[in-house]
Amino acid sequence: ALGAQATPEILHIFAQHLPQLLSDEHLHWEAMEAIGALGAQAQARIADALTPHLNQLLKDRNTRLGTVWAIGALGAQATHEILNIFANHLNQLLQDPDTREATVQAIGALGAQATPEILTIFTQHLTQLLSDKRMHYVTVGAIGALGAQATPEILHIFAQHLPQLLSGGDPFTYWATVGAIEALGRNHPSLLNALCEAMPQLSGKGKWDTLRTLNSQFDIRFYQKSAGVEWKRVVEDCEEGA
Repeated sequence: ALGAQATPEILHIFAQHLPQLLSDEHLHWEAMEAIGALGAQAQARIADALTPHLNQLLKDRNTRLGTVWAIGALGAQATHEILNIFANHLNQLLQDPDTREATVQAIGALGAQATPEILTIFTQHLTQLLSDKRMHYVTVGAIGALGAQATPEILHIFAQHLPQLLSGGDPFTYWATVGAIEALGRNHPSLLNALCEAMPQLSGKGKWDTLRTLNSQFDIRFYQKSAGVEWKRVVEDCEEGA
């Protein structure tokens, strides 16, 4: 419950006892929740104490969900060894309905820490994830959170699903999609062309609502000059063809 309020002394004692806590099947979940609550406050020694137990924790259905949540919460504190073990289990985690959503959230939470292996496996599942309405919101959120880490393959699949994401009727997915376009457009202006190409597939109201929202929500002043010019050109082209 202390979370970010945990002092260095508390973190030190917690790290000392973590191997014992993680070895007790009755305390696995509580230990995972504690690590997750600490997030960026978790010191390297806490991550190191987690690593020897990680394979078993990700295999155990009783601790898998909490472990995935903790990995995402560690963020920048997740070591390469933790990320490699996470990647080794990623296919199974994304296939399991009980851990799929938390796993996608963890990938987004890792952001720049996501390794090429993690991104490759995420890409392999991305079409299926974006084809499931229940996963739209969390998946689009993860794509947007990746930012510059989003690969051309991820952007391509995301672009293919833009009409469905923008016109599906779920306001949460709609806003997440608009936010992801804005976040990714800074580094990948070509995504804006995909938005323009998606416009004819939207309903008249959805088309104009999307253009109006993007114009008002994300003023080109927030973009670098070159990206701003590209953004303005694409919006003008979309308006002419709408």
